[in-house]
Amino acid sequence: MSADTALDRGSRAHRPEEDMLAGTHCVAIGIYSGLGDIVCALPSVMRLRASGRRVILVMSVGIHRVAAELLAQHLPPGDVLTVQWPPGKNLKSVWGLVQALRRERVQAFLVSPHPQLVHASRKLPWLMAALRGLGMRVLGAQADHRSWVYSHKVAVDRDLPIATREWQFLADLSGHRERGSFDWEPFRPQRVAQRSGGVLIHVGASKPNRRLPTRTVLDLIRQLETERPVRVVGLPAELQELKALYAESTPAPGADVAFVSGSLVQALDTLKHMDCSITMDSAFAHLAAAYGVPQVIVFGPSDPVSNRPVTFVPQTPVIQETQKLPCQPCGLHTCELGDFRCMNLISAAQIHAAVNRMLAARPEAAAAV
Repeated sequence: MSADTALDRGSRAHRPEEDMLAGTHCVAIGIYSGLGDIVCALPSVMRLRASGRRVILVMSVGIHRVAAELLAQHLPPGDVLTVQWPPGKNLKSVWGLVQALRRERVQAFLVSPHPQLVHASRKLPWLMAALRGLGMRVLGAQADHRSWVYSHKVAVDRDLPIATREWQFLADLSGHRERGSFDWEPFRPQRVAQRSGGVLIHVGASKPNRRLPTRTVLDLIRQLETERPVRVVGLPAELQELKALYAESTPAPGADVAFVSGSLVQALDTLKHMDCSITMDSAFAHLAAAYGVPQVIVFGPSDPVSNRPVTFVPQTPVIQETQKLPCQPCGLHTCELGDFRCMNLISAAQIHAAVNRMLAARPEAAAAV
């Protein structure tokens, strides 16, 4: 008998009709620490809350700082637990989380079905074992690298978009797969009917594997500024540099270009009023889908299949390097070639052409320009 088989004897696979959350009044969900992951999980969290349960999101202090304004629109402050997550290198962080969950009287702990989460911490099995020892149910995906630590496991299709994966995971755990397909319901009341005719450019995430080079963004602004209003969002330091370079490049007469460096809520309010957006594989791609804003998505090292927003359809343009590199998709934050050429070789002209094709195919968007 293998070690994994021996350790697995205390857990069991899920039966489709079985409600693994029956009798629970308070559950906690460990979310992989990314704003996009939180956005994708919110519809499932809100559905679980609608069943009368208290749902606590467990996340790192850093990501909560970024997502606080968005979370405040959907969850009570007391239902967000900020800790060292995933657990750190020492057992102190594990024990601190166990104590916090005990104080909140959590009865079940759900490990978000995100492959990076289960690979992120060697202390995750210690945490799961401690929670099980205290009588909590520990639930996760059957295919996870350390699934032997779960008391209950369900099969999850890794090829599904992240948000759909979360939705299926919770539906299966509660034995209600027939509840219907994924819906961005929490964001629906905030959608707007009238759009400004503009294009939003999200320059990317904080890491270079999901960020367009500054020169590419600047070229893109210059190509779009004579056609429609342009709004640029991103990290304050990046926007400050872009704004200075754009001012030096002699903007076109009458150009309507603005750099939105305020809060996340301000950036989202700008996004909701745009005719389309240009996003990287980041939270903004999922937020554009949630608010129903058409978008062109730029993918570098990540996989467009498993990382696509839920509303991804064949008509949603996806930009990758013209001749796909043999290392794509690697899914890494660092580049083995040393130059992130999968992002750097994408031209502003490619993205500009994709925007025009998409707007031309949408009469209601083109008419607003």
